[in-house]
Amino acid sequence: MVYNIAVFGSCVSRDIFYSKINHNYKEYFNVVLSSQRGSIISLMQHPVEFRIEDIAILPESQVNNSRTRFIKEDLNKHFLNGLNNNIDLLIFDNYFEDRFGVLEIDNNQIITNNEWDLLETEFYNNLKIKNPLNMRTNKKDYFKLWCENVDLFFDYLDTHCPDTKIVLNEARVAYNVLKKDKTVESNKYYKKESKLRNKNIKRLDKYIIKNYDVNCLKFDNKTLVDENHIWGIGPVHYENKVYADRLHELIQISENNNLTFLDKLKNIFH
Repeated sequence: MVYNIAVFGSCVSRDIFYSKINHNYKEYFNVVLSSQRGSIISLMQHPVEFRIEDIAILPESQVNNSRTRFIKEDLNKHFLNGLNNNIDLLIFDNYFEDRFGVLEIDNNQIITNNEWDLLETEFYNNLKIKNPLNMRTNKKDYFKLWCENVDLFFDYLDTHCPDTKIVLNEARVAYNVLKKDKTVESNKYYKKESKLRNKNIKRLDKYIIKNYDVNCLKFDNKTLVDENHIWGIGPVHYENKVYADRLHELIQISENNNLTFLDKLKNIFH
């Protein structure tokens, strides 16, 4: 059986469903809805009006078109509008809640502070108000706002897709790097980042786990960053075996621990 899946979050979750990493994932999952580089706080706001030419990142290329799409989907709440009860599994993570935070902009609107992409647009340049809210500078206010919107998000899920299984991918910043020569080396910058970011992300994850019925993909502290990762080296660009393990876990969740089915997977994953 092939299950319909929705993914909201970072590459930690989306790369599980990338054929160049998990080449056989389509045998089990069909990604029908996806959103990257967004915050749940932004997702639960009213859509923000924009002109497509104002959010376009130029020159046009495959990469820049994707970056423009990330902004567009954050502003028009594409992911929220696509949720329905035909989705079997929804997987999300909180990495970008800490990495980006949100922006309070004109007309009391809130959007994701996607500093990788948004800052290169005319839309951003034309904003009169750009008040950032994040886990670094105003943690208390951000956490309160985030909790309110996570509650709204789960209420929305209960109404629009009550049969969908929800999976929290407990993403964390890793700092031990698997080098091209197969040696392992600690990255001092990533290690410093991990102390700051992982504490914040853990707090968000803990709130969800405490208050909602979710399946969890646990982070292993031995996880390695891969210097040969397809997107390049980064603190959440893990070695490929992590994504294979995650895929296997998701199949188990989808099959509700159907042991007969799982026995068929042993030769594939082990």
